Amino acid sequence: MPNNNVPINKCLRHLMLLCICLALSFLSQAQQFARLKVNTKSVYKQQAVKASITVYTSTWFTDSPEMDALSIPNTFVLPFKRTVSGIQYVDNTKYATLEFFYLLFPFEAGEITIPELTISISTPPEGGYKGLERKLKTKPVTIQVKDEIEQFDGSQWFVAKNAYINEQWNQPLNELKVGDVIERTISIRAVGALPAFIPESSIKNEKWASIYPKQAELKDTRTNVDANGLRIEKYQYLLEKEGTFNIEAISITWYNPYLGQQYSRKTNAQQLIVKPNPDLGMLTSIRDSLDTATPLSNEAGNDTPFNLLGLSLKQLTGVILACLLLIWLLFRMIRWMVKKIAQHKALYLQSEKYQFDVFEQSHKHNASTQLNALYRWLLLRKDKRYTIDSKSATAHSLIQSVYTHSNKTLTRKEIKQIKKDLTKKAREQDDLYRINS
Repeated sequence: MPNNNVPINKCLRHLMLLCICLALSFLSQAQQFARLKVNTKSVYKQQAVKASITVYTSTWFTDSPEMDALSIPNTFVLPFKRTVSGIQYVDNTKYATLEFFYLLFPFEAGEITIPELTISISTPPEGGYKGLERKLKTKPVTIQVKDEIEQFDGSQWFVAKNAYINEQWNQPLNELKVGDVIERTISIRAVGALPAFIPESSIKNEKWASIYPKQAELKDTRTNVDANGLRIEKYQYLLEKEGTFNIEAISITWYNPYLGQQYSRKTNAQQLIVKPNPDLGMLTSIRDSLDTATPLSNEAGNDTPFNLLGLSLKQLTGVILACLLLIWLLFRMIRWMVKKIAQHKALYLQSEKYQFDVFEQSHKHNASTQLNALYRWLLLRKDKRYTIDSKSATAHSLIQSVYTHSNKTLTRKEIKQIKKDLTKKAREQDDLYRINS
């Protein structure tokens, strides 16, 4: 009686062998992926979120990755140029990695989402060496942004790791007289905060002087690992009364979210001595000049919204993001143009036209070099092999020059005559292509 299980067993063995081959083929392929990580998913507004994007490949990178521009509503995105390369093991598999860093500063309470990012990398397959372009995607990440705490007693909500404040006067405060104009400079330095977030100092109006503020100067003093800012404010005091006056200290209050506490620092209180001035006629003219140049400062305690070059914080952020996007697009365009030019040059160096250009310039060399250049041009022309015969008398004279050692070289005009002769010959023969078309 025949055994019906034999065909079934053979099929099972073939199926198992096929599965093993597919598995080995899959394992032999290069593996690539990208991960997006953040150091926290719950922050206060203005608190920095560190986001890192890591790209993995089981072979190596043949070019720098390209990724989408990162844009998040109600968030200032600060990219860092520093890129960290390394080796990591995932599930006992060795990967080459590249890591990119961003600092995100949300300025409104609520919820923000880092969107899915597309990353283009170039990496070879296992056992290969030529890089192939591959598209990777990261998963979106959502972050909760908390509003300021109720217990904060600063004039304006401000988040930082640390802050410092100091002031300077442009001249001694005990050698003044009515009508003098002195300048007060207040510098506030913040660690772990953007300069645009540093609050404006609250300057009290004085009865013995008119105060004229200048435009604040904001400086970005970031490091390789953190965002830092510096705000410099300058005030001009027009002294209008004689006497001894006290100038109150200026303070800065910030909240440190990493320690969960608020802190304050302040300058030293100052005493100012103003002596009488017999020439008070100049006081009016000085006041008119300052009024024209600078508007009077706001009264103490008034909150002034952030304004730079006539733009609010949101508008300024939008302009900066638009500029960054424009720079990124311009960089991509330049890179594409450079790549196209390189490709065009590579094709030209392998073309028949390049060989003819070399032959055309060979009149500067000896006859033997000219003849070699001529044959290289003819042999490359669309894989057709040409023979120099009597129809090109000029070319024939070049051969004679080489083999009779007369070393008579052709001029550029004679070289072009060869092209003309052979082009005419090519037109007369249906099986030949046009020369140097």
